Amino acid sequence: MDEEEKYEFLQFHKKLLTWLGLWPRENELEHPTILSKLRNFSFVILLIPSSIPLLMDCIMMVGDEDLTTIIQALIALVCVIGQHYMAICFLCNRKGIVKLVSRIKGFQKFSDLEGMIKTDKTAIFHAKILLFYSTAGVVMYVSMPLLSIQHCEDNKTRSMKEWGIPCGLVSRVRQPFRFDYSPVYELMYLHQIILVSLVTWVIIMLTMLQCGVLSHATHHLKKLRVLILELGTLDRSEMEKRALFCIRYHIEIIEFCDNFNAVFSSQMLMHISLTSFVISILGFQLLVVNAADFIRFTLHLMGWLFLLLLVCYYGQTLINESTGVGSDAYTTDWYRGSVKLQNDMRMIIMRSQKPVTLNALNLGHMSLATFLSVMSSAYSYFTLLINLKFAK
Repeated sequence: MDEEEKYEFLQFHKKLLTWLGLWPRENELEHPTILSKLRNFSFVILLIPSSIPLLMDCIMMVGDEDLTTIIQALIALVCVIGQHYMAICFLCNRKGIVKLVSRIKGFQKFSDLEGMIKTDKTAIFHAKILLFYSTAGVVMYVSMPLLSIQHCEDNKTRSMKEWGIPCGLVSRVRQPFRFDYSPVYELMYLHQIILVSLVTWVIIMLTMLQCGVLSHATHHLKKLRVLILELGTLDRSEMEKRALFCIRYHIEIIEFCDNFNAVFSSQMLMHISLTSFVISILGFQLLVVNAADFIRFTLHLMGWLFLLLLVCYYGQTLINESTGVGSDAYTTDWYRGSVKLQNDMRMIIMRSQKPVTLNALNLGHMSLATFLSVMSSAYSYFTLLINLKFAK
């Protein structure tokens, strides 16, 4: 039992984010140093040699290159922007996020620790599976361009020849110097591998941290519903005590979810805005690329779709479970109890009329309906790109 009491929730997520330089080390929030501040933005410094040239290349290609070439560069640029956005939002709200994760321990006074640990281990297991999938995807994503070097050489664009942009890169960039010779080419390719790995791992781990926290909130809503349904099996005095306990438990869960929205809602905005655009351009690319690029863009598309679906699934589960609390409370024999019990149950029912939602800066909330809306927007962008392609 001593080991259970010392159990640290979402420990795997913390270790990975610490390794990425995002999760604060011991006493770092209270006593930040120059070194710790530099470490927080180390990933930004690492990405500068590729992200800025990538942006410049996208701007200079407009009007000069084929739409397919422009979109290939846009895919990489949007992913880098999304990673920067999520990381900056995390760093700006890091103190609140750390407090939110540490607050999970406080639910021990309402729920059994064994169930909480089981939920936590399930969340860690899912994070490991997704991390393994994303790492395998990164390996395939960075190696596939090497298989299509000959195809690239045969169809090399004018700007690639003029600027000395070699084939075989993960994503083409335009540097102020030629780098189509050794060892500069190998160094640039190695840097792009680091770039893709960082972008992927940061987005994956921040999303899985959100899902890990949400899995605990969902677990406690389910536990609360069980406690409410058990009210009918208790005697009158025990029913009043249990009802009061359920009210406090319910308030704690609602406050926890409100705090989640306060620190994570800005990150949720990325799933609604950038994701639909990325999905649409990836779908367009699948129609015009060669076989090797088809595989890597398919992996990329599946990753974005799965992340969006995962967050929307947890958002929908929160909505269903939070409204289910009121339904369960209503189905009990609360009207046969004392006036105090009736008022307590009425309080639970009233609070459940407004479901708990995952907000994206109050511009929308994450749910399966939102997933369908994003997919609809992605289809609209996709249709526009197809029309532009055939119009030329």
